[in-house]
Amino acid sequence: VNVNANVPTRLALQPNDDDTSNGFKASLQSAASSLPISSIILAIISLRSISQLLLPTEIPGCFLPSSEEVTPGIDIISTAFDVFFGGYGIQRLLLQAGILGKANQQTQEVTSRFAGSSCRLLLDIGREEGTWMPKDWGVSGRRLVLPVNLVFANTPLDLGFPGEEALGGRYCQTLEVRPGDGETDTFVSFVGPQGEVKIPVEGGGWSIIQMGRTPEYGEYKIRFFLEFPNGAARNDVSLPSGRVFFSGVVFDRKGDVPAPRLGRGENILE
Repeated sequence: VNVNANVPTRLALQPNDDDTSNGFKASLQSAASSLPISSIILAIISLRSISQLLLPTEIPGCFLPSSEEVTPGIDIISTAFDVFFGGYGIQRLLLQAGILGKANQQTQEVTSRFAGSSCRLLLDIGREEGTWMPKDWGVSGRRLVLPVNLVFANTPLDLGFPGEEALGGRYCQTLEVRPGDGETDTFVSFVGPQGEVKIPVEGGGWSIIQMGRTPEYGEYKIRFFLEFPNGAARNDVSLPSGRVFFSGVVFDRKGDVPAPRLGRGENILE
């Protein structure tokens, strides 16, 4: 998916250090189930790992007499395994619950400055060379082009449990879809064989996330998503119903980014 945007604040259409596609990276995800199966499984595994740590062959073995009549010895591998998975699972669950993952002061300041920005986002969906796609998807060469008017609002949004890991957890900011001229409903449209086709689109959430490394040019990750409740389709090109995720980079400092840092098809918009 190629994305073009006109944004009043500085927004770089380039991948993050953990993204591999040019420009914004958009991934498709089905709407989350009302029952967080993955979180339940993670909780079960975490509780089992923590309970295993109470066995005589693990943590208690460090404090019990070393006689084989009392304890058979410490199972170092199992202990390390249970410590890792128990700690990892608890950390992920706390993140999903919104207890961890809250933005620090610096990220909050960048979020506050970016809030209120608006843009016109153009989703250009079709088959892309060099990417994995089903053999019969988009082979006709047709494109599904969907323009969306967005506002990055400064309104807190609670996504509920388990939240969205891509946006840093349970809490983020509200992403609003602005209706077109003379319209009251939020939808995007394209012209098909039978005329204009209207596709419902709903707002979502957005978040500013600190880079894993020290920012050289004041850059931060920006991630957001939109809801397409009914999906969209044109010929053999389709967009499944659910959330569409985007990822990019914002710069908090003035000054030009060196040209070598921008790849083919990338640009800086102010």
